[in-house]
Amino acid sequence: MDSNDELRNELLIGYDLCNDYSQISYFNFAQKEPKTISTAAGEEKFQIPTVLLKKAGIDKWYFGEEALKKADLDKQDMLIQNLLEKCSNQELVLIDEKEYEPAQLLTIFIKKSFGFLFFEGITSKVPDAIVFTVEHINTNIAKALKQSAKALGIPESNVYIQDHQESFVEYTIHQKNELWNHQVILLDYDKNYLKGYKLNINTKTTPLTCSVTAENFYHIKPIASMLLEEEDKEKELDLLVKKELKNYFGMEPISCIFLCGEGFDGDWPKETLRFLCMGRRVFQGKNLYTKGACYYAAKKLQKYEVEEYLFLGANKLKYNIGIEAFDKGEKMYYSLLDANENWYDATKQCEFILDDECMVELKLTPVDHKDTRTVIINLHDLPQRPNRTVRILLEIKFESINKALVVIKDLGFGEIFETSKKVWNHEIFL
Repeated sequence: MDSNDELRNELLIGYDLCNDYSQISYFNFAQKEPKTISTAAGEEKFQIPTVLLKKAGIDKWYFGEEALKKADLDKQDMLIQNLLEKCSNQELVLIDEKEYEPAQLLTIFIKKSFGFLFFEGITSKVPDAIVFTVEHINTNIAKALKQSAKALGIPESNVYIQDHQESFVEYTIHQKNELWNHQVILLDYDKNYLKGYKLNINTKTTPLTCSVTAENFYHIKPIASMLLEEEDKEKELDLLVKKELKNYFGMEPISCIFLCGEGFDGDWPKETLRFLCMGRRVFQGKNLYTKGACYYAAKKLQKYEVEEYLFLGANKLKYNIGIEAFDKGEKMYYSLLDANENWYDATKQCEFILDDECMVELKLTPVDHKDTRTVIINLHDLPQRPNRTVRILLEIKFESINKALVVIKDLGFGEIFETSKKVWNHEIFL
């Protein structure tokens, strides 16, 4: 980022959306780093309960802590929880004899949560770009998030989605180099169980390549949920976590460790912290994911021509997809989608004029540039017109990491030839 960045005033949001709590950060170009919004003045209270409440019989909605308080006062009011899970399952919600799609409820929650921006002196409630970060992503969640963003007036081209692993990478890569010159560990101890993420950054490649491996410690739950035998349950949990982490770390050098999640709250992890701090930097906080998402929003707005680093995540496209076309008489490769885009963000529309052809030929090049594939889409029953008067619209988008849908439409040719309204659909399996 250059010196002109401090003059920028775009509103960039990193939104960590979870089933229980959510957090919001915005990017401050003047400070060149994200700031997480607190729900209480003068405190670091970042977590917003991901709940809604509708007053019975009237169109009045509450969210977050206020919704929880209202629910205790009047049992007739409808408390809506697990919004993200409802989006994932496309679960309709019946409220006051009216059915709501989960994306509608999510939109209400997000819109109301943007009200916290006012306390930061931010009057605009419509972000220029937003990055949602969630633990796991599927097609339904991606669709619901984009629907909500659209309903809030955010252009789809400025809406991005990533998982927590990618947010972890984005946060780490923006720290001092000395913190990631060796392996970096993230320990996320939420209300369910302990999760570990190992980040390796290969500095010998150009651009840098980042990979994350995950491990779930299902048997290590928050202390209130653990079946512990000793009278001193805190000590027993402390020794168990220390033992498991010692095996998990192995002999690889570790630059730093990040701790997040409510499971680490309290004074119980004395031996665990003593072990973690042996020759390593250790940081504890609860807003790593939302800040990482915010860094990603800033990166997307910068639109660098050359990426400085690539995250080799499970949701990233493994192929570059393009088409060979003629421009001013010269044959050239036209890129449609680049490898390393998240499949749920990968979409492209473009227009072409066919040159005495009745097919479209796509080139699929893997990231290692081996075994390039050619996909031919035959345009059956293409209208018979003079050469170079067939204009088409090509749209490509992904329905999963392994499945792309190509839609081609006949656009006609201005006032000379009207469109035949023909549409060709083709599925590509990778």
